[in-house]
Parts: sequence; C-alpha cells; structure tokens
Amino acid sequence: MIAEVIVDLPVLTGEFGFDYIVPPYLETEIAVGDEVDVTFNRRHVKGIVARLKGDSVYADPSAITCLTRHDTFLCSRSMELAEWITRRYLCPSMDALRLFYPSYIEDAVQKQTVLLAGPSGATPDRLTVLQQKLYDLILANPFRFSRAECNRLCGVSSSVMDALVKKGAVQFITSDEAYVSLRLNNDIPERLTDEQQSVLDTFEALRLQGDIRPALLHGVTGSGKTEVYIRMVEKTLACGRQAIITVPEIGLTPQISGIFRSRFGQRLAVLHSAMSAGERASEWRRIAGGDADIVLGPRSAVFAPLRDPGIIVIDEEHDQSYKQENCPRYHARDVAVKRAEIYGAHVVLGSATPSLESYHKASNGCYVLLELKKRVADRELPGVEIIDMREELKSGNRRVFSLGLMQAVREALDDDKQSILFLNRRGYSTFVLCRGCGYSVQCPNCSVSLTYHLKSRTLTCHHCDYKGKAPETCPKCASHYIRYFGLGTEKLEESAASEFPDAAIFRMDRDTTSRKGAHQELIEAFRNKRGGILIGTQMVTKGHDFPDVTVVGVIAADISLNVESFRAGEKTFQLLTQVAGRAGRGSAAGKVLLQTYNPEHPAVLCAAGHDYATFYAAELLQREELSYPPFSHIINIVSSDQSQSAAGDRIASFADLLRREMPEDDIIIGPAPAAIARLKGHYRWHLLLKSMQLETTLKHLRQVLLAMRQSDRKGLVVDVDSESML
Repeated sequence: MIAEVIVDLPVLTGEFGFDYIVPPYLETEIAVGDEVDVTFNRRHVKGIVARLKGDSVYADPSAITCLTRHDTFLCSRSMELAEWITRRYLCPSMDALRLFYPSYIEDAVQKQTVLLAGPSGATPDRLTVLQQKLYDLILANPFRFSRAECNRLCGVSSSVMDALVKKGAVQFITSDEAYVSLRLNNDIPERLTDEQQSVLDTFEALRLQGDIRPALLHGVTGSGKTEVYIRMVEKTLACGRQAIITVPEIGLTPQISGIFRSRFGQRLAVLHSAMSAGERASEWRRIAGGDADIVLGPRSAVFAPLRDPGIIVIDEEHDQSYKQENCPRYHARDVAVKRAEIYGAHVVLGSATPSLESYHKASNGCYVLLELKKRVADRELPGVEIIDMREELKSGNRRVFSLGLMQAVREALDDDKQSILFLNRRGYSTFVLCRGCGYSVQCPNCSVSLTYHLKSRTLTCHHCDYKGKAPETCPKCASHYIRYFGLGTEKLEESAASEFPDAAIFRMDRDTTSRKGAHQELIEAFRNKRGGILIGTQMVTKGHDFPDVTVVGVIAADISLNVESFRAGEKTFQLLTQVAGRAGRGSAAGKVLLQTYNPEHPAVLCAAGHDYATFYAAELLQREELSYPPFSHIINIVSSDQSQSAAGDRIASFADLLRREMPEDDIIIGPAPAAIARLKGHYRWHLLLKSMQLETTLKHLRQVLLAMRQSDRKGLVVDVDSESML
C-alpha cells in the first residue's frame, strides 16, 4: 500500500503530495486525513495522508515511520479541493490543507456557561421585575444564552441570573457549543413576491434536472434575496443535505445569523474571526460532528467541515473581501464554485451589483441567471440626485455638506426618520502639510501620507498601523505653518454635529468597531432609533436593513475613481449603488444625494439611475479592448525587499525568465514600482501578467518559480486573479 503524503514544509514544490510505503502493520489502520511521520530530504517531518493507492510513480519510495494521529476530518473530496487550491493559487500544499483544519482547532477548547429554561417550565412565585423580564426572554426563545447576552438584551446583572437559578426557573450548564450572538427576528413573509417564487421554481427545476451550474441571483437592493436563500436552504435540508452561507463582512454576521437562527434554531453554526478561538473551535466541532447542518460566516466558512453540502450561497459575491490577502491568496467565490462542482452541490452567487466576471458568465450560459428586478411590497427604489460640488463652490458654499444634503437630512430628522452619511475614509484629516515648504508628513515604513486621528491625537498609517505624535513645527523647515487637510469620518462626524446639533450621531468605521461586539451594538442601537444619523465607511454599504432610513448622503462619490486599478469604475459603481440601496427600505420613500466633482463619469451616472445593464455593457466593451477580466486572468507578481535595488533586480530577473517560458498570447506589463512603492519597511516592484489560458499559464509559472532559488522566491508574492493593484 502506498500513501500520498503532504509534507509539512512551507515550500513550493512541483507536486501536491509525495509517495511513501505504508508498513504492513499500519495497512488496516491508516486512512485519508491521518497525520504521519516521514523522512523528507533527510529530515524527519510530519505530513497528512492525502490518498491511498496500490502503486507509486516513484522507483523507490521510503516508508512512513509512524502514525501519530488518526483523524477523519478530511476526505478524498476535501483533498481534491485542496489540491486545486494548491495549483490554482501557487501555494505550498500544507497551506492549502490548513484551510480545512485551522490551528484554533488544536489550540483552544472553551467550555461556556449558558442559561437554559428550567425543565418543568413552571414559573416560580415572587419573581422581581428584572427576574421576570429575564425569564420571559428565555421562555420566548428556544436558544441558549450566555451571561453577556442576557445582560445585553435585558440589562440584568449576574446576581439577577444567579437568583433566578436558585429559584429553579433556569439552570446553568457547561457546554462545548459556541455561543453565537443573535438578533431576535421571527418575521416570516406571509407570501413571496411573484419574482421570488419564480426564482425558487427555477432553482427547484435545476435541482430536479441535476443541473448544478452556478446560479447568479441578480436582485436589486431590498428585493428579498435573504428570504430566497432561506427557502433554498430549506429545500436542501429537506433532501438530507447541508448548507453554507457566506457574507463579505464579519459585521453582517449577527444580523443575518439572527434571521437564520430564528428559522433554523440550533441547526445553524457560525464561524468568524471575531469569535474567540474557543468559540470557533466549539462551533467547528459541532459542524464536524453533525450537530449543525447550516454554516454561516465570512470567506473562511466555505471550508466548513460539512460532510455533504448541497448548497453554497455567496452573498454580495462582488465584494473584494472575498479575496484572501495572505497565502494562500484564494478567492472564496471561485473556491465555492469548485467545491460545489466536486460535491455535486448548487452554488448561488447573490448581488445587486454582480462582478463583471460573474455577470459575463451568466450572460453566456456558463452560469444560470436569476433576477429580482423589484423591491418587496412594490417599494420604489430611492430617487438619486447628483450634486456637482463645483457649483457649490461657485455659489460660495465651502462646507462639507451641499445645501441640498443639509436640507434633506433636516427634513428626515423633523419627520423622525434617519439618515446615513457615507465617506470611505476614516480618521480626521487625511494628510498633514507644511504650508511654508510643502513638506507632507509621511509614514516611516510606507510611501503614504499619515492620517490624523483627533480622538487619539496621533498620526496613523492605515497600512502598517504605525502611530506617531503630530508635529507642532515642520520637521523640514522648522516653521509653525503645519496644517491639516482632507476629510475623514471623524471630521465628518464633527461637522455633522455642528450642522445638526439636536441629532444623535453614530459613527461606524474600523476605529469605532474594533472592540468585540461593538459593531453589533452600534447597528442595533441605530436600528432601535437611538440615533438619527449614521456616519460610516464602506461598512455601512453592505446588506444592512434600516427601515427608517430615508436619506443617504454620499460625501465624496468619486474617491474610489482615483485608485490605480482597472476595477476603479466598477468598484465605484458598486459602492454607490449599494449605499444608495440602504434608503427607502421601509414604508417611506428614500432619497439619495451623491456629492461629486466628477458628475459626468459613467459609474456615477449609472449608479444614480440604478442602471446596471448600461454600466455593464460599457465597462465590458472597455475591458475587452484592453484584454482585462473577464477576457483574461490578471496575475499580480510583487517583489519586496528592504533593499530597493534587490527588489528591482529580483523582479527583473523573474521577468526575463517569464518572457522565455510563458505562452505567446500572454501579456506581460512591467516590471515597475508598485503603486505603494514602500510598504511596512519593504520596497516593492511588480509586474502584471494577463493570462488568456489560465491553466497553461499557471503550469509554466510554477516551473519558472521552481527554477528560481528558494531565497529569491521568498521575496516574491504571486497573486492570481488579483483584486488590488496597490
């Protein structure tokens, strides 16, 4: 018997695994997924069994020395997906495998105290007001509650909980099950819209026909995509299979998990990095043990240890957050499509603003196109007004807010409605400048300006998290003409407080949501109308449902147009359309105001008209002329080093090798300094590779990498299907 073993070495190899002889005494014990000890290049290392077979392609394989752990968390299908990730994203095999068995599974086990309703269900006599409030909450909801959740939902202390336990109303138990925050939402629509029912009928027909082509659900904001997902999951569970639901941001997890948990109860498990290691380990074990058959979370949820997933939903599939920035640099959307193919499952990609790649595949029949063109309850999409800030300047208005936006927000506040103000820059001032000599305060580790944060009174780099004190005099000319320029959410909050002094204002960005649970607390407070204005970065654009928001103001609609990327127009259109979709989701009509200095740009005009089709057609034509995705695959190759010359020499040598080996129809652009030429103390050069036949390109690219010295490869980052050119 031969075992193909993935060795635990952080190196790129030409193979997925290596063959070893299984000693006769282990033949009846060894299985795929087992951890074993082997010898590799005269080193004793650990490895994972990927396959068992009868013969080897190698003439004289060595033998496994020891079976150190027998585990069954991996199967042949997960090994097939790991091998695909290894070859698709040019990463070490073990890095791909660890996606399926994260380190926190071994590192942490957390027992958690939860509250349960007493077994008799009888209400004991003489409960205090707070005890009764807590008891009613527990009886009304078939969930387990942590102490923290009881405190958050009822405002009760631990002493109230302990007293309730002593009276026999509830009991404390210790459980391995991870606690998941939830939003209590038991609303079930009486009937689906005609469009929702049509989508579900089409999906059921595909299931019965055995057609497992990926489905793209293109639904306008507020069209009820979440309810469609729930009904699809119900159908899947009824067939005895399981489901994965992914969301782009951790901040969306509590909202959607509350909706799913209210319908599926403890059948739902949640995985995300804001949970403690113990919480995640407990949930992972619940999933692997078959105690949960629905998994919800951000991109890593696509690797959940479900035995037989029948549906994988990628909500907001266009979102850049689905692309992993560290090795392995996978895209969760593409991994989901591949996993669905291997498992014979359906994958549903949902978005109001689909990526061009997905919509193009749906248009040419590779994907099935499902559409929701109307909002539920026949609500109208919000009206959108483009405000030319150049005209505001001409009229003498130099404030952050246009006159039209100020009037709209005031009217909303007067009507007891809410507003969202969107600005995709955090901090107070985006750069600090000496007006005497022109010196700009730069990050010592990165070639970017430092951002001033008023609350902490520090200059901060948003790339490496460097923090320094704001200078009182110019470091270059010693003058006192230091001034703060630019606008971030912190300064926007200050300006809004000045313009609307009677309004309660919340700010949602990375600075205000870093504490565990802060994101959810802020969202719930705003949903419960404890604030009239919500200011935020792109966090506020995704998936949130605030029924009393009638006004959305985009402070600088053209910020993302200035990013050095062929996707700049697409990302701008998506951001503007998504944030506009937060308005008018309740009974009152919505209004959106886009402030811009570039009102004629197609991305701004199409977003104002909710016109995806026109934007898609124009952008697709431009992409085809320039051979950009979806007509090619972009591979961004970055060389970084503490020495600028070393980084440049390495990428130049790599480019020479590449030009000799790559297919003739591939296009190589560069090398050139990266947009951020220095990052975290390392100088960076890059080149772009446009691949017309990705599998062929990757095969040659792997050979070029293997031909280089290992020391040179360490300074290279290969990002397949890159989302960012920075």
